[in-house]
Amino acid sequence: MMIEEKNRVVVNNIEAGQEEVFTKVYEELGWSKHQIESVSGTGSTLENTEILRSELPKVCKKYNINNIVDIACGDFNWMKEIVSEFKYYRGVDIVKDLIKANKEKYKKIENVDFIVADVITEFDKCVKGKDIDAVILKDVLVHFPDKHIIKVLDSLHKSSIKYVFITHFDSLKINCDIKEFNGWRPQNFTLSPWGMDKPLESIASPTEKYKWGENIHNSDKTLSLWQIK
Repeated sequence: MMIEEKNRVVVNNIEAGQEEVFTKVYEELGWSKHQIESVSGTGSTLENTEILRSELPKVCKKYNINNIVDIACGDFNWMKEIVSEFKYYRGVDIVKDLIKANKEKYKKIENVDFIVADVITEFDKCVKGKDIDAVILKDVLVHFPDKHIIKVLDSLHKSSIKYVFITHFDSLKINCDIKEFNGWRPQNFTLSPWGMDKPLESIASPTEKYKWGENIHNSDKTLSLWQIK
């Protein structure tokens, strides 16, 4: 059921806990039923991250971003290909078994760490130590109800983190809310209710198609960079 509220749309569902929802998705392969490369879904395949893997290290070098925290890191499928470009990498996920698997599989890679944490309620745990330069929120906030996005953005602004990368749809004309984790909708963070400045940089994901409304789009999804003020 869709409810229109002053030019915004709310998906009328009952909210479940974040850990419960995303653990179930992981256990049931909810985002990878049609491909076997990554349990984290099509947004984590090497094909769909080819441009991102090429451009992200360049952007980070331009802004002197060396130490990063990757929120909802998933199975590390695409990031493992470029992690050597950074001085320090911390992958954070709320799914305990996923982090356990990552720690075992990638234990020999230096300056790489994985922790279990909830970015909404444990933001400080996510970013403490190591003088973190940037947080990556790739394909994260699109699954969060607005009230939880607000908490994450507020935590970022209160922190000493310099930059944040967020999945951002730059041609979207109106944002909408969802009522549960694991719902999904595109978000344009320069529009209401976020009203953020134009991003410093945007890395396109032209191969990753998504359906919104009656149309299939494949040209406006980006991972965009903002300076935290």
